[in-house]
Amino acid sequence: PHHLNWPEDGVVFAALGQVTAAKQVVMALRAFARLRPQCPSARFLIVGEMVQAEVDVTQVIEELQLHEVVQITGFVPDLAEFSGWIAAADIILNLRYPTAGETSATALRGMAQGKPVIVFDYGWYSELPDAAALKLPPLDEEALYQAMLTLAQSAAQRQQMGNAAAHYIQTH
Repeated sequence: PHHLNWPEDGVVFAALGQVTAAKQVVMALRAFARLRPQCPSARFLIVGEMVQAEVDVTQVIEELQLHEVVQITGFVPDLAEFSGWIAAADIILNLRYPTAGETSATALRGMAQGKPVIVFDYGWYSELPDAAALKLPPLDEEALYQAMLTLAQSAAQRQQMGNAAAHYIQTH
């Protein structure tokens, strides 16, 4: 992950795990594209296997002209390497909707590393403490954009939420 030639001051958003339609990566990329004028050094990391039949993320990246600021790792078979990619991120986007009621291992791994998460206030995610996660109305792209902008512009808030996230994982 450290071979990325990205600005030191750039905020890195990350979508983790298998890329499926339910992960709402396309919505996240649209919100990210809107954020770029205010945060030109922001970057987007997609860590996981592409399920092309479900969603063509590469086409969306081209349409939104984000190819220079989005990195796709593809499938990462090694947990240590996967953890390294999480460490390279500043903010974790875990926008699964709908869910089958499952708990998100990628959200928990990010939180364990002290990363703030942005999630939909839905299913299991609703149980996360407000201090550790920004919980949004499901599929609300405007709320997503605002949440991304807020966290991108406040290192202090990212740190505070990340600390709360790590504390939550340690105690639960």
